[in-house]
Amino acid sequence: MSTSREQNLELGRRINDLSNARDDGVWALFSPGFVQHAGGQTSGVNEAREGDARLFAAIPDAVRTIDHEVADDSMLVHHWYFEGTVKATGNPIRWEGCSWMRIKNGLIAEAWIFWDPSQLQPRRTT
Repeated sequence: MSTSREQNLELGRRINDLSNARDDGVWALFSPGFVQHAGGQTSGVNEAREGDARLFAAIPDAVRTIDHEVADDSMLVHHWYFEGTVKATGNPIRWEGCSWMRIKNGLIAEAWIFWDPSQLQPRRTT
């Protein structure tokens, strides 16, 4: 089943919204054989879910905002910003990254996530 550019953009926005809402239903939008590449590591849906749980436990108010998006009938790319407050320190953080996603049968089949861990430094608030 092929999907259109518009359907793929909507899929990405829905994933972002559900993730920001901490809605576990987000994982139904990933294929059972989902593969994630982040920092050189590869994981499936369960590892991605566990990673998100750890991230949101450490930064409970985290929100990802899509800044730019492009798609075709099989790929979706998001340029995003991630912001929140580190629970352990109270320090606000903000980092940017990019997710490149391959879509198959209307679900995310594979994702490559790029960001610079050095951006996890506290941001200044004035």
